[in-house]
Amino acid sequence: MITEQTVTTESAPQAIAYSGYPGAGKTEAATYGQEWVGGTHVSMGESVKEIALDKLGPEATSHEIGHWATVSREINGPDVMARYIVEKWEQDGFPNGPIHLE
Repeated sequence: MITEQTVTTESAPQAIAYSGYPGAGKTEAATYGQEWVGGTHVSMGESVKEIALDKLGPEATSHEIGHWATVSREINGPDVMARYIVEKWEQDGFPNGPIHLE
């Protein structure tokens, strides 16, 4: 079992991924992890939305964003959103400390 005594900022991984169904507590877990070991809390959904708005324009609807994301995955593979996020970080700068990705 991991306790606060066994995980320090120095021993913390560089990325921690939280996955689950909607409402499963990913955001709560990522927020707690960020508070516990520091770093940056990154929402995959919010990141994808930001990238879609950059590509489609600020007036894009939720439906258009969802369609864009689906088509992008079909054409470019299931990891395309992660690659888009890394590209954005390469341009804007990577988050500091461990990344809590949900």
